[in-house]
Amino acid sequence: MPGVRLIYLPPYALNLNLIERLWWFFKKKTLWNTHYPNFAYFRAAIHAFFANLGQW
Repeated sequence: MPGVRLIYLPPYALNLNLIERLWWFFKKKTLWNTHYPNFAYFRAAIHAFFANLGQW
């Protein structure tokens, strides 16, 4: 096909996959070195992360 160039990525390309970057950032901000006493606190932290995502 003229004008179309296919670029094959490896099956797992962490640095090229944007969702992997988001999950890395999510884990860094909400999970690393953090203890939640119960699931409600953990869930609140997840909601707070996504609610404030544009402010990081």
